[in-house]
Amino acid sequence: MADKIHYHVFFLNVGQGEGALIVKRVIPDKGEVTCSTLLVDTDRDLVDTVQLVKDSIPKIKKDGKDVHYVDSMIITHPHDDHIGGLDFFVNDAEISVGKIYHPDYDFIEDRNTADYKAYNKLRKDSSNQSETRITAGTEYGSNVIKFTALSPPKSIEDSDKFKDQSEKIRVHNQCSVVSVDLNGTKVLFLGDANQECMKRLMQYHKEKLPAFVLSASHHGSNSLFVPEDDVEESLADVKRNGHDEWDEEFLATIKPGYVIISCGKDNKYKHPHSAALEAYGDDTRVIKRTDNDNNIYFVIDEYGICSPPTSITTYADLKKKIKSLFPGNAKEDGSISNFFIGGSALPVTPHNA
Repeated sequence: MADKIHYHVFFLNVGQGEGALIVKRVIPDKGEVTCSTLLVDTDRDLVDTVQLVKDSIPKIKKDGKDVHYVDSMIITHPHDDHIGGLDFFVNDAEISVGKIYHPDYDFIEDRNTADYKAYNKLRKDSSNQSETRITAGTEYGSNVIKFTALSPPKSIEDSDKFKDQSEKIRVHNQCSVVSVDLNGTKVLFLGDANQECMKRLMQYHKEKLPAFVLSASHHGSNSLFVPEDDVEESLADVKRNGHDEWDEEFLATIKPGYVIISCGKDNKYKHPHSAALEAYGDDTRVIKRTDNDNNIYFVIDEYGICSPPTSITTYADLKKKIKSLFPGNAKEDGSISNFFIGGSALPVTPHNA
């Protein structure tokens, strides 16, 4: 009998930031379950991703040391709410990351925080972590959890228009966008991709955009639907007038069953913006928000069938659930039993699997 491979996907309620953890469980016909992990972005607010790794991923021996081991990590872009705690993933002796994927920006303003120093160390020195610059059109993680990069392009754009943009908008324009393949069911992480970035994806990578689960861009900002502004709060009142066809085109291309918005409760940026919610809202899509639904949890089985999302409301339950997936803690086959936590809805077969 072939091994069963199940994926457990956690969109973490880090507050006004982003962090997601995917645990791949290989369940053999005989023998012990094995697990591998992928962390997409990191922050340290409501859920502290660093502490979560220490509390829920058991230590294993690597290079003669007992460490909490994360197989791979994706940094979509180097802004505080996406790299919070990166210093620990790069420098903490108790944590080891097999490979860190990042967009390799070289135009970051001089920021003196530990996390930005870690990011620059990551770009220059891979003595502790094996690091790889993400480039569009490339598939990664073939031995662990596979994903395809759709952004940034191989060459950072150098047009006059791009040079005139603020650093924030340039970073969002070149944000890493990745599609993670989980038994044929796709999860698309947009990071903070803005409208320019999405138009580029539609031009060059349209056929790779379909995904059953969409991690919404920029915490539900309007910046995906209209030209981005440096003052995020001012985007909250922008209407979709004149942009409807654009909205419909790329959302019809992605065709998600679920849209996940990671944002902080009552945040100062007014995320998620009403026009973005209007655009995402559709009878064929379900919107889930970390500010309302807390930690959002999916299971995808060996056939690519995705469970309905459930909410994990306490940190204690979150770390207990993740810890239970790993060898020594796991029951013989506990992957699918949680389809029905929090409700009686049946698993969903993705239409784009």
